[in-house]
Amino acid sequence: MEGSRPLTRQEILDILRTGNRDLRKQDLRGADLSGLDLTDVDLTQANLCKATLNHAHLSHTLLENARLQQVQADSVDLKAARLSRADLSQAQLPHANLREAILQNTVFERANLTAACLERADLTDARGAGACLHAANLREANLTRSDLSYANLSRADLSYAVLHQTELRGADLTEARLPHKLAPLADLLTTRQGAGRNLDAAILRFLNLQEVNLQQASLKGADLTGANLDAGQLPNADLTRANLSGASLRRATLTDAHLTEADLGQAHLDEATLTKANLARARLLGATMTGAGLTDANLSGADLSQADLTGANLSHADLSQANLTGAKLVGADLTGATLSNANLSQADLTNANLTGANLNLANLRGATVTGATLDNKWARIITLLTSGQGARADLAHCDLSYAWLQGVNLSNANLTHADLSHADLANADLTNVNLTGANLNLANLRGAILTNETLEPGYGPILVNTTLDKKWRRIAAPLTTGRAVGGRFDICQWLTLSEFTSNNLSGYDLSYACLRKANLVRANLRYVNLTGSDLSEADLTEADLSYANLTEANLSNARLVSVNLYRAKLLKAQLRQATLVNVSLREADLSGADLSQARLVGVNLDLADLDQATLTGATLDEKWRKIAPLLTSRRARRKVIIMIAI
Repeated sequence: MEGSRPLTRQEILDILRTGNRDLRKQDLRGADLSGLDLTDVDLTQANLCKATLNHAHLSHTLLENARLQQVQADSVDLKAARLSRADLSQAQLPHANLREAILQNTVFERANLTAACLERADLTDARGAGACLHAANLREANLTRSDLSYANLSRADLSYAVLHQTELRGADLTEARLPHKLAPLADLLTTRQGAGRNLDAAILRFLNLQEVNLQQASLKGADLTGANLDAGQLPNADLTRANLSGASLRRATLTDAHLTEADLGQAHLDEATLTKANLARARLLGATMTGAGLTDANLSGADLSQADLTGANLSHADLSQANLTGAKLVGADLTGATLSNANLSQADLTNANLTGANLNLANLRGATVTGATLDNKWARIITLLTSGQGARADLAHCDLSYAWLQGVNLSNANLTHADLSHADLANADLTNVNLTGANLNLANLRGAILTNETLEPGYGPILVNTTLDKKWRRIAAPLTTGRAVGGRFDICQWLTLSEFTSNNLSGYDLSYACLRKANLVRANLRYVNLTGSDLSEADLTEADLSYANLTEANLSNARLVSVNLYRAKLLKAQLRQATLVNVSLREADLSGADLSQARLVGVNLDLADLDQATLTGATLDEKWRKIAPLLTSRRARRKVIIMIAI
């Protein structure tokens, strides 16, 4: 037991001769233990302040929570000793052997460990600020979260050492041997100054870079997994496709930073400033961003599912097509934010401010909006999605444009003169609904239930009980009952039946119809009005669209093989990345059309009007490629037409 005075060397020897190896809590202050064999002795919580341990043998000794301040221990053997939570402040341990020693949470501030061996030692969470480790052997040592700020590590060997979150600010790393991938970063670790530096593809995993200055630095593709960048200065930094998963960026400044397609999964961005930052298509799954400033930030297409954005400022941010499934947005400021096509299912928007927010086609199913500030239009739509009160509802003259209403039960509802333009009503129950005078421009009616009746062979669907204007009955029939063909929606089977064949389509109004990914193989669409319709990704193989009006129609990525577009109107039509093979565009009007990246093989453009058309990146036959610049210029067009005609 600890006595009233420190034990002398002789008293210690007498205890050891009895075979007693238990010296726990003993007072050994100032004791001369030089050269003694204390192997396997239990010195837990012993007081060894100012003791002399030169050349002593303490391998495998238990020294947990021991007090070793200012000890003199030149060449002491502490191999595999357990020194967790011990205090070695100002200890003199030159040439000490601490190979494989356990020094977790140990304090060795201002200690002298010159030329000491700490190979494979565990210094996790140790505190060694100002320590002298000149020429020390730290190969394969674990220095995770240890504090070596202002330590002397000159000529130290840190090969293969684990430096996860290690604090090296102000440390002297002159001629030190660092892990191979960190060698070029020694100055960054010690000075934290990296403004304007090129660190593309750099490996900075788990490094402690608190308060680092990386303003305008280039870190494209850099690996910052688990790195500590708290309070870092990164305005205008380029972190495109960088890996910041699990990184800590609390209170960091990332104004105007480029984080396109960066991985920030499980990252900590609490109170970070990301004003006008570009986070398009970034991965922020499960990230914590409480109180973060994201004003005017670009988060389009970003994955924010399960992210915590409590109290975040997202005013005027672009969150279009973002995935916010299950995200926590309690008290968030979303005034004027763009959330079009975003997925907010099961999101918590309690007390959030969505005044002026654009929620066009946003999925709000299951979202919690208690106490949230919403424009009346979206409050009504959310009620339809969350309350199940759509059946028999009186929604006459209501603005439901761009509403995401997939699978909603609207049976027996009154939607007369309602604005459902661009609304997504896929798989919605519209049985017995009155849609007289309703605006269904570009509305998605795929799979919507319009009747309980069965189909009559040869006639298409019978839309009994549902009241629709004539135009929309023609469109709704094939859209709601057609069968999927190869992953596409097949409306061709209806458009080629008796009522829709030959010249019977003449004058039909299918303007602003949503026919995206439709199967229109061999469809007869002569003279049809498809103004503003969405035919993107549609298959129009062998379709007849002669004289059709496709003004401002969207045909991006559409397949047009052996299609007849003779004298068709395609003014300002979108044909980006469309495939046009063996297509007749003779005398067609393509003025202002966008054919960027389109593939035009075997296309007949005789007398076609391509004034102001865009052909950037388009693939053209040699004949048309040579004269395309002339065809798209109004000044040269007359001359070219005459030449072609001759």
